[in-house]
Amino acid sequence: MHTSEIAYPCAHDLGTANQDDTVSIYHPLSLADITYLLSQALSCRPDQAAKANSIAIRLGQGIPGLTCPHPPGGNVMKTLHHIQTLYFAWYEGERGEIAMVAQQLWALMQRGEESEVPHHA
Repeated sequence: MHTSEIAYPCAHDLGTANQDDTVSIYHPLSLADITYLLSQALSCRPDQAAKANSIAIRLGQGIPGLTCPHPPGGNVMKTLHHIQTLYFAWYEGERGEIAMVAQQLWALMQRGEESEVPHHA
């Protein structure tokens, strides 16, 4: 992962899709990519909330089937909620155990709504 922007803009933001169109914003993430994103979040200072939020958005973009606008309800939205809940609980907490949290996030992306929100130590 070597992009200057953390989260990818959707086609609506780029002006390459009609605002009425539903477009994919899925961009796969490997476990190594997720670990890298968490290491970037770990280095965020209090004045870098925008960077931390961009990381949350990018993690969501790793969910297969994610679209803009977001689909109402369903597996994708439940998975997005679980991923953001886990990420922000980690980010706003002690920010330890990057490898374990990365594995939990990756597993959520793979299993969709079948996963419950894992708790980190």
